[in-house]
Amino acid sequence: MRTELESLATALRQEAGADAHAKNPQAEAAAARNLAEQAARDAKISYRDAKRHSR
Repeated sequence: MRTELESLATALRQEAGADAHAKNPQAEAAAARNLAEQAARDAKISYRDAKRHSR
């Protein structure tokens, strides 16, 4: 079982992480956009390669 101190430490870490995300939403959005763009490129490459190998 977790001790009260461990639970408090976990809660503080989670709060710090949430604060960091909340304080920089533009950077978070840009990072998410970059990940989505990379995923789209990867999907196109995978599709092209799969098509090429199915011939």
